[in-house]
Amino acid sequence: MKIRFFISAIVLSPLLSGLVFSSTAAASAAQSESCVSQEWPHELSELAPDPDIVFGRLDNGFRYVLRKNENPKNRTAIQLNVNAGSLNELDEESGIAHFLEHMVFNGSTHFKPGELIDYFQDIGMSYGGDTNAYTTYEDTVYKIILPASDRKMLEDGLLVMRDYASGALLDQAEIDRERNVILAEMNERNTASFRTYKESSRFSLEGTLVPERFAIGRKDVLEGAGRGLIKRFYEKWYRPGNMFLVMVGDFDTAVAETVIAEQFNTMKASAEPFSCPDYGTLDHKGIDTFYYYEPDLGYTSVSVEILGNKKPENDSFQLQLKNLHRYMAARIINFRLDQEREKQDSVFSSGHFYFNSILDRFQQSALVARTSGENWKPALAGINRIINQAIEYGFSVEETEMVKEELIGYLRRGVLTSNTRDSLALSRDIINSINSNRVIQSPLREEQLYATPIRNTTPQDLHDALREIWGQDVRLVEVIGDAQIDGGDPEEVVKQYYDMLQQQEIAQKSIEKLPDFPYLPETDEIGPIKRERLELADATRFIYANNMVLNVKKTLFKENSAAVAVHFGDGEKSLPKAGLSLLAEAVVNRSGTGTLRESEISRVLAGSSVNYRFRIGDESLSLAGNALSSDLETLLQVFQAIVLDPGLRSDAYESAMKRFEIMYRGMNSDINGAAELYLAPFFAGNALTEKMPSWEDFKTLTLDDVRAWLLPQFEKASLEISIVGDVEEAEIVTLVSKYFGGLASKEYREMKTAIVPLFPAGKSHEVSIGLKEDKALVQMAWLTDDFWDIKKTRRLHVLAALIDERLRKLVREKSGESYSPAAFSTNSRIFPDYGKIVIEVMTDAESLDPVVGQIGEVIQSFHDDPVGTDELERSKQPAITSIKEHIQTNGYWLSSVLSLSTRHPQILDWPTTLLDDFSSISAADVSKLVADYLVAERRAVGIIRAERGD
Repeated sequence: MKIRFFISAIVLSPLLSGLVFSSTAAASAAQSESCVSQEWPHELSELAPDPDIVFGRLDNGFRYVLRKNENPKNRTAIQLNVNAGSLNELDEESGIAHFLEHMVFNGSTHFKPGELIDYFQDIGMSYGGDTNAYTTYEDTVYKIILPASDRKMLEDGLLVMRDYASGALLDQAEIDRERNVILAEMNERNTASFRTYKESSRFSLEGTLVPERFAIGRKDVLEGAGRGLIKRFYEKWYRPGNMFLVMVGDFDTAVAETVIAEQFNTMKASAEPFSCPDYGTLDHKGIDTFYYYEPDLGYTSVSVEILGNKKPENDSFQLQLKNLHRYMAARIINFRLDQEREKQDSVFSSGHFYFNSILDRFQQSALVARTSGENWKPALAGINRIINQAIEYGFSVEETEMVKEELIGYLRRGVLTSNTRDSLALSRDIINSINSNRVIQSPLREEQLYATPIRNTTPQDLHDALREIWGQDVRLVEVIGDAQIDGGDPEEVVKQYYDMLQQQEIAQKSIEKLPDFPYLPETDEIGPIKRERLELADATRFIYANNMVLNVKKTLFKENSAAVAVHFGDGEKSLPKAGLSLLAEAVVNRSGTGTLRESEISRVLAGSSVNYRFRIGDESLSLAGNALSSDLETLLQVFQAIVLDPGLRSDAYESAMKRFEIMYRGMNSDINGAAELYLAPFFAGNALTEKMPSWEDFKTLTLDDVRAWLLPQFEKASLEISIVGDVEEAEIVTLVSKYFGGLASKEYREMKTAIVPLFPAGKSHEVSIGLKEDKALVQMAWLTDDFWDIKKTRRLHVLAALIDERLRKLVREKSGESYSPAAFSTNSRIFPDYGKIVIEVMTDAESLDPVVGQIGEVIQSFHDDPVGTDELERSKQPAITSIKEHIQTNGYWLSSVLSLSTRHPQILDWPTTLLDDFSSISAADVSKLVADYLVAERRAVGIIRAERGD
């Protein structure tokens, strides 16, 4: 179960919501007198909804949305949205909405306590992946993803949803047991970032109900909550007229409507009275400052924001257009922040400008930068200069054209890929749109409505939009984190400095002219000298005279789209210094190319669908990206520029180092970060690839180190290019031959392997760190084997899933000592005989010893009570369901099958055995792994203990 603590931004439209954060909830203007849902957003707007969506309403007020969608085939995503969250609570109910979300899984009309998760697993669904829930300020949402879409499966899934809606038993014994889980969750989520979020909310949203109603609730309420309190909230808010169901998937719509009616027609509203929450009002005036010292955060956030009250708005074309202009203005400011970050003397590690509608009742605009504590003044000066430049001088024609091209390209991609959208993602879009009182439109209709107004947008339109956003006299200035402010009252110091900044003259922003792109000439168009059919992968391989290899597979998983990977070199296999791969990857990604900076490439690519990233893997360097099929040439041009002209800029190095310094500060102040710093090296022995160096060692890494390691691989290693998607083979061969076929001949030569890990079998390691939280984390690992015996690797993953399930039942469900215990298997691709099964549990410090004992109990249980057929099938079936879905993606065929298949030809055969091999895993297979690996002489234990500091 998840809690969404954030307050997110207003959506522009269902498709365009991807450009900003989607809103959690917003009541319509017509419903301002009642918080109980009654109407669909399109019933309150002149905008028409997607014609492929079916909207329905039963006689009792229960509403539903159906959308037939065949990606992935046979599966159906169902989400039940209850319009009740933490803002619906009374003071004495703080945390009950989230507590209730937990309780519906713990016994209901058709599922006794403990049965529901087993039932999900029996039919092929994973707990946490295919079924989950979350609580926000205004909503509680329950999700299941069915492994099939026939009538029987729809009946089973909707039976579960009906039990969520009105069938929870709320047994007192189960409440008492689940209480410990929720308190463990509260402890796990008690982090520096959440503490600063709460304190900032209490300042900025003072006068409203929001900072009084964090979803996790108050500890005193949770500790005393009984059946009566939870049941009253359940009956008050879980009413048929206060919820709606969204179903997106590969089902028959008529059958779905029939089954929904059968399940929900008889549901009745309780007589329990309710009153809608009073959200309160903001009363900020003038300049107000806030300072909060939180050294555990590891960085300082400086921000200037505007907050005011607003009236709820129904959707309309004019509202959408207004928000589009706001988004475009914000996008330009964010681009300017990116440029600021790229400067060698920049103090920013990141920056962001946004416009929010909070609950459709409060309007927020903010400019935020992250920096180190000692640099809070220059960071504040920087964001002040950037926003004042835009307010005073507006935006250039070039910047305006850039964001117009981006939006037009976004609309175009939506239309071209509309028939292969993912069902779960589409169901989330529908939920967000309805909760935001925004009409969910089809991609084609959005392009028809908004493309022309976007093209007609002028710099003045965007300047006017920004002035409207930033036109209030309110300025809230915040400095939060590890900045220590001396010289008197910190908030007065911040105010005086901000006042001084307002007296400074601001020069107009200069816009640099970009070189033409592509700036590198095409190579001689030299085609392949050999063609091979890869029958097992249903793909084709082309071999070039310069030792380059091209793998091509045509698929229709995502229409008009393709994914590309270019692999070369040895990656971490040849790593000379610990931490260098992390630094080198950041430097390449922040450098752009030798001619174009990262932000300049973004300008060049505005309007295209190109996305890409450089990665350093275990055994190769790679450029991975995706694009519309029509933009593949542009993507290949970018890859050619990076391969031939990688840049490796000094300003990118300096920028990366600033960010890593902040990252290290945070890691030293966070229990999970401490595990990376202190436990990962312990489990890895002396392997450079497996450990994070200390900051003292990391900061000695130089740009020359990066260049000395990477440049020989860029210059001398042969390329393996794999392309998967809705492409034509002949066109791909032509494009690859044009940009890479004429490159100088290169050869793959395996470089020296980095030092092999020495697993600390039989040893333990404990580290104490100073934090405000009372926490401990234990990692227990068993040495297993490397990746390349694929049958064993698959079975080790199943064993880890079995351990995870027994761990959940004992450590979470029975004892309540931890909210999210986990077990997983990892196997090295580059180190022989090296792999691990790892158990990780976070708990409070006092529970550490009992938890260590419980982990021991779980492992011993596999020896004393071997896995039986039923338990094994409950573990295998979700994995098989996931595999069936995964093999319907371009990512699977690109990353798991074709990439590096020249080095490892056996992986081409693996798809043909994948499902059958998983299905054939037996209890005897599992027992052998238990006997071979889950033994004391192969175990190591690492512990991080947080000791309370000031």
